[in-house]
Amino acid sequence: MECLIDQLQNIMLLDEKEKLNLLQMNTIMKGVNYVTDASNKKVAVQIDLKLLEKYDEEIEDLIDGIIAESRKDEERKPLNEVIKGLKKKGKLK
Repeated sequence: MECLIDQLQNIMLLDEKEKLNLLQMNTIMKGVNYVTDASNKKVAVQIDLKLLEKYDEEIEDLIDGIIAESRKDEERKPLNEVIKGLKKKGKLK
């Protein structure tokens, strides 16, 4: 059985027409549904909570990747500055 991450990565490789065909046939993944707007553009994903429990680690990895990607252009601070700031706030000894 293909893990959730592999399934998501395979879906991402498909072109829009292939994705639409899969959506229309409702064969992308059991427990995963896309929410679309009036123009049929995907705006959200609904995932069955039981599916999340089954693939907890894979979902966590996926979310970590999404967060890292979204922060790739943020300003970075040297580790020593981060440690100083945490110590100053009393969150690190």
